[in-house]
Amino acid sequence: MGYDMSLDKETNYCDCCKRSNVEELDTYYMSYNHSWAFYKWLDSKQGVRWIYDKPMVEVCKRLNSLIDSIIVANGNSIPTHELDKEGEIKWSKEYIPTIDDRQARDDGWATTMFNAYRCATELLQMSSKYIDDDDVYWNGD
Repeated sequence: MGYDMSLDKETNYCDCCKRSNVEELDTYYMSYNHSWAFYKWLDSKQGVRWIYDKPMVEVCKRLNSLIDSIIVANGNSIPTHELDKEGEIKWSKEYIPTIDDRQARDDGWATTMFNAYRCATELLQMSSKYIDDDDVYWNGD
């Protein structure tokens, strides 16, 4: 379970009938397990949904702040993960500590600093492409 989000662009707005076309530029999925950091450091009530319908410049600013907060909480270091030969994340069946001092399988779904950091940086990368386009916004469930 998680958030299904899309980067949408409003085009051909008609002043007369107040309608426009919406073009889906990209999509993103984030597990609920990784949303804890967004509630903690982005918006305590809306979490990641805070980014919906906001200007990209504002989204990027807040996501940068969220990423900085994760780094500080991680002992002033960027959360990392072991990579395989192809440079992809090397998930395993090992148990790792989570943010709530539990143990979970290292399968990409755990509530870890790395997974929250990864989601925030991926959203920032996607948002940054459209930082100067006022017609682009995040939309979601």
